[in-house]
Amino acid sequence: MLNNNQPEILPNGRLLARFEQTPPMSTYLVAFVLTDYQCITNLTVNNIRVSVCGRPEAMSKGEGDFALHVGTHVITYFEESYNVPYPLSKCDHFAIPDFSAGK
Repeated sequence: MLNNNQPEILPNGRLLARFEQTPPMSTYLVAFVLTDYQCITNLTVNNIRVSVCGRPEAMSKGEGDFALHVGTHVITYFEESYNVPYPLSKCDHFAIPDFSAGK
């Protein structure tokens, strides 16, 4: 989200969130997540922000550490392998328990 991850407060009390423009992509790559998950974040060598978010009790036990390590390094690996820069400023991963895709 733009504006330092803070929504704008409108005169009528509503909140307005503004987001970066994204390139065209398949809809299965996009998700809207509203939750109170905890996130851990790291930067790739090219300053792409990678976050892994999950249930607070899982994240406090370090259950997202491996995913953050791999997620951070795999972006750099593919950028170097294909000689194509990652097109977004961030990459967020969410651990959603009991997620059933397509049902």
